[in-house]
Amino acid sequence: MKDYGSPHVTEREDSIRLTWLNQTCLGGISCEVSALRILGVPNPRAYKIYLAEFHTASLKIDLGANAEPADVDRRLRGLYDHLAIALGPATFSYPDYSLGLPAIIWELPQMTIGLSPQTKKLAVFVEHEPAGYTELRAEAAAIRAAAGEGARVDFVAWPGWRNRSRELIE
Repeated sequence: MKDYGSPHVTEREDSIRLTWLNQTCLGGISCEVSALRILGVPNPRAYKIYLAEFHTASLKIDLGANAEPADVDRRLRGLYDHLAIALGPATFSYPDYSLGLPAIIWELPQMTIGLSPQTKKLAVFVEHEPAGYTELRAEAAAIRAAAGEGARVDFVAWPGWRNRSRELIE
């Protein structure tokens, strides 16, 4: 992939990251695209980024130095709407991921797509489920089963969702 589009290459002792700056993504949004590979024995919690084959990429959308939390909220909702048109409703979210906003996940056949807020940025990741790696996949599934679902909820938990849930109960 180093030869595709002249990426900035960051090589470290334990990783390699390829970054394509000033790209256009998702129908005209300016973004940075990157791919990462961690070298060494795969950690089953994130085994895909250890594999020699390309399986995961992320997009970072810079909202600007003057972006306020309300700007991040508005852009996150707009990008969610854009992705939901193409992908359907999200599978789950992690409430209060960052800035009081959710990280949103779509689980599709052989692919996971995520959208998350970060300070003055939005991030989108795409992971393709690789063929093979039976033992790593089984170990990852066992870890997830033992850890439970954590803070995830099976809907998009926009700010204030807890209060709305209480109102519905009462």
